[in-house]
Amino acid sequence: MDPIHKYYFFRFWQYGKWKDIVVDDFLPVDSNDKLIFNKSDDTSEFWSALLEKAYAKLQGRYGNLVGHKSAIGARDGLVDFSGNILSYFKEN
Repeated sequence: MDPIHKYYFFRFWQYGKWKDIVVDDFLPVDSNDKLIFNKSDDTSEFWSALLEKAYAKLQGRYGNLVGHKSAIGARDGLVDFSGNILSYFKEN
């Protein structure tokens, strides 16, 4: 592993077993060094961008996560993050 970058380990539940994902701290930024995707108002906080990068790696690419027409729905994401069975109730 590269000693310049830090590495982060995530564990997701997918297809009935835990899957370990490793990502580095090299995050996608624009020409102004601002995070392109998930970001916090606090510029020193980037855990959510790391989690998003790990989940994008699990799903194959960032493009599989983008927008409301995402191939990966919020329900699937909650199961992948927690490893629990998801239950929900529709309001009338």
